[in-house]
Amino acid sequence: MIRPVLRTVLVVMFALVAPACFSGDITGGGGGGGDDDGGGDPGDRPLEVDPPTVTIAPGGQRTFAASRSGQAVSAIAWSVEEGDAGGRITAGGEYAAPMTEGTYTVVATESGSGERATATVTVAQLVATTHGLSIPAAHPRLWFNPSRLARARAWFQANPFNPPTSEDSGGGYGDVALHGLLTDNATGSCTRAIEWGLSRLGDVDDSGGTACDSCRWTGEQLILVYDWCHPYFTAAQRATYVAGMSTGIQAWSRKSWGGPGMFQNNYYWGYLRNELEWSITAYEEDPAWAEAMLDWVFTNRLAQRFDPSTAPTGASRGGVASEGSEYGPVVGAYPLVPFVTASLLGRNVYEETPFWRESVYAVIYSTTPAPTRVPDVTGAGYTVFPFSDDEGWNSRFQAQTHYYPDFMTTMASYWPANNVGRHARQWTEMVGVTPWRHVQAVDEPTAPLAFDGLPLDFYAAGPRYFYGRSAWGASGTVVMLQLGDAAENTIGHQHGDYGTFQIWRGGRFLSHESAAYAGSSSTSVVGYGGAGSVDGALGIAHNTVLVNGANPGPQYSGPEAIVERLESGAGYAFAAVDLVPPATRMQEWRREFVFVRSLETLVILDRIQTADAAATRTFLNHCETAPLVSGDDSATCTVGDQALTMTTLLPAQRAYRVVDEGSRASSQHRIEVDTTPGTAQSYILTVLEARGASEPALTPSVTDGGSSYTVTLDGSTSITFQKGMTSTGGAIRIGGTERPLRAGVQAMSVTGDGPVWEP
Repeated sequence: MIRPVLRTVLVVMFALVAPACFSGDITGGGGGGGDDDGGGDPGDRPLEVDPPTVTIAPGGQRTFAASRSGQAVSAIAWSVEEGDAGGRITAGGEYAAPMTEGTYTVVATESGSGERATATVTVAQLVATTHGLSIPAAHPRLWFNPSRLARARAWFQANPFNPPTSEDSGGGYGDVALHGLLTDNATGSCTRAIEWGLSRLGDVDDSGGTACDSCRWTGEQLILVYDWCHPYFTAAQRATYVAGMSTGIQAWSRKSWGGPGMFQNNYYWGYLRNELEWSITAYEEDPAWAEAMLDWVFTNRLAQRFDPSTAPTGASRGGVASEGSEYGPVVGAYPLVPFVTASLLGRNVYEETPFWRESVYAVIYSTTPAPTRVPDVTGAGYTVFPFSDDEGWNSRFQAQTHYYPDFMTTMASYWPANNVGRHARQWTEMVGVTPWRHVQAVDEPTAPLAFDGLPLDFYAAGPRYFYGRSAWGASGTVVMLQLGDAAENTIGHQHGDYGTFQIWRGGRFLSHESAAYAGSSSTSVVGYGGAGSVDGALGIAHNTVLVNGANPGPQYSGPEAIVERLESGAGYAFAAVDLVPPATRMQEWRREFVFVRSLETLVILDRIQTADAAATRTFLNHCETAPLVSGDDSATCTVGDQALTMTTLLPAQRAYRVVDEGSRASSQHRIEVDTTPGTAQSYILTVLEARGASEPALTPSVTDGGSSYTVTLDGSTSITFQKGMTSTGGAIRIGGTERPLRAGVQAMSVTGDGPVWEP
């Protein structure tokens, strides 16, 4: 459907935003409300004008308001800094713009104190108002408005740079176009960028195949060249460029791979980014084409597919990017430029779903609390827990690639006064990685907010991922419980991350999956018992359970795990999940996790029922180094100065075996604990203690109470599990105080103030 285009002037509110991403792939966010978290008397906080930045058509009107800490301030004297040439404003804050285009300043002065606050008004003609966007006639339209462009040019004066010499260096030709924009093509950067763009239009043509890599890698560069260097195109160049870009983007937008149904796929976000950016920047050249594409983006891709997936019961709830730490970060990074642009043009896409606030916290909770060593990288850096397809996790510090810093810097500027923005700023300062230049150029540093006021636990209900920790800061131990699969089979790059766990402490991963790329022989692992070779995307490369050497859960997708119980307690975290495996291998499989914060210990109870009483059930745990096995009772993985001691308490019939998974860098040692109870129903009870390598280990024990098992960890800490194939009852005793384990699922939501667990 092509929507009618309003050609009348429209008053447009802009939310203050910031940075995005770039490097062949560029990307970008919207404003938000919420109370400032800072302490002190509200009267000590600064006066603010709402909206702080606005675009108005010549002769248009807008009402401004003044507030402090979210509370209206009525005793205000309004004025326009430029006098009548900048417009007129009444005592009630009703502003009328002049007929002359330009940038003007509205001033609010508080009576009595004399404190001043200002708002920036841009008066400009519009090309169209459509889909909640007011598209200006002038270029640049993407990422910049007049005030942001002025800020970027001032930044360039203090931070001059030489433009890249190829599309693969720095920010590629997007950076070349940026250089041309900031210097008014003084050294011919735009001329060079345009020549490159004309030579690469074939990158977005319909050349066949199921997906278009070059659309993701160079598509945004091509679009930014057109927008940021628009004045330097000849009429003939412009006609050629528009025809090539529109034809290519139209063709690829309709491909099924990366289409609306694949709302967590990296191609989906690359295509959406290109579609929205090109519709805005080339709107007047072909309004009918742009209208149809804007409908496609906002209706087919977002309103009908992605947005519903972010609802409380949706697959994307919680902000986790399902394709993992290798491909998933583009979900936040690719749309940075178009979404920030949309907010500048009046539509706050980042406020249309909670996913983006949740994403900020998903990044925070999944990032290591301190620089960390990974197998194939020199030194230490900030990284994230691996999951889904992650072919390069072992060869780089994932949190330090440009995707995460670009996204988090942008969110910090998008929500500068809200906790979510201030926590994003804290993350950027912790990781300390400079984002791409176009992000830096408009960033306005804001106050960070320490993480120690956040809950210790975070739950993403869509993929059913739980992050828990013993404490905030580098001294804490962090566990990631992958209670279900992150991705359904329409997403791509999914793994058998199903009912597994990972553990970090003191700059080391003490247990993690063997990161791999699905279907690749180069990332396969040695099979069960050391025989054969198995796809590293399957369950055996993760910390799961096997039956007769085979993983009982879904390989890439399948029956969904059902989280039956979940609790974020003061001294512990608890989760129970029904892993509903196919009946051909198991009839029942429930896995319960209890993480005791003070002891930095994870206790796992597997409730298993198989059709064959003679079946072997195998508990898996992975270690970067060769573990030291003590009989058939325990094994210790020592990684640097950190250690993980694993103790099997049940069943009595068990055998430890260590398998070297292979010679590739991301391969590990796999501990296989075979249990042969000789009954259809059985339990595997395991204790995993994270500690310093020189510190003494716990000596856990289990007592059979008839209808229950009680695990004693030390003199003041024990956990009781009720027997049976279902998860009911149970209790935990810490410091002599006992409390029952929660019967249902404790819900968690994310607001502008951060994650909130229900009582």
